[in-house]
Amino acid sequence: MIAIDKFGNVIGPEDIGASLDGGFGTSVSFGALSVKYSTTLEASGRLTFSFFGTLSGTYAVSVFVNQTSGVHFVSDSPMMFTVLHSEFSSVKSTLMSPFLTLTTAGALSSILVLTKDDYSNPVTNVDPSLLNAQLFADPRTLPTALLVANVSAIASTPGLLNITYVHNTAGSFLFEIRYNRIHFDASPFLVRVMPGTVDPASTGITLGTLQGGIIPIISTFTIEYMDRFGNIASDIGASDPEVVVSSGLQVSITSITRTKYSVRFSVDKVASLVIQIYVNQLHIKGSPFTANYISSQNVPVLSNSLSGFLRKVLTCKLIMR
Repeated sequence: MIAIDKFGNVIGPEDIGASLDGGFGTSVSFGALSVKYSTTLEASGRLTFSFFGTLSGTYAVSVFVNQTSGVHFVSDSPMMFTVLHSEFSSVKSTLMSPFLTLTTAGALSSILVLTKDDYSNPVTNVDPSLLNAQLFADPRTLPTALLVANVSAIASTPGLLNITYVHNTAGSFLFEIRYNRIHFDASPFLVRVMPGTVDPASTGITLGTLQGGIIPIISTFTIEYMDRFGNIASDIGASDPEVVVSSGLQVSITSITRTKYSVRFSVDKVASLVIQIYVNQLHIKGSPFTANYISSQNVPVLSNSLSGFLRKVLTCKLIMR
């Protein structure tokens, strides 16, 4: 541009200058980032404005006859121009989520990705189809892919992607996020999937049986709380089990952990008993149970001739081997 006064005279270099967004000097600062610029006025009156910036946005360039007074010398000053972001950078992009390292089995978890370029400017033209997110078993146990997460763009916020996933197995897993096969700076990271709360319909007897027996007998079994996905449940909101045996038999319940209990009761009479087991006032899986307790006199005994025959058969098998 050529600087002239209203009479057509070229203005001297000592009186002309330029500024960015109304500031005087050589830079404009935006937090830790800055935009640098300079002006050069040739003897012919030609003014060169040089700009180097790492911060995207729209800027106003003003040119002055006298920098002190701030008087515009061109009719269309200030002039607006836009600096676009550069290419997407996985390293500079930011992962944001309360579920980044901890979530619960069966819960819908969300990880927000703020896409940025090499200068930390938001990038608005990221292709969600190039962003790949996967949840792996901890390679120290089983390096098998378990889940592919869903990726979608948030239309209301340019440059913001939303990764959602639901995982039903409790444990430690590695979550990796890549864009166009390149890892994000924080990827892969460890995610802990916590078990859900107790689900009575999924809770059952894990040790021992309720099939009855020969009296007198002490019947013992173990109850272990499970969530609805078969994980050993969290103890949050779980009450002690309630075991009711017909005939008014006394039941002993011992806590092994907050989600595991040992149950025992004695039976010394022939009876067909109904055992009801409740957790949080709901029946567990298989409850109510029916168990038959019989006397040893009711157990059939093999005849001497039949037992002798069986001994001979077994002896022959042992010799042939």
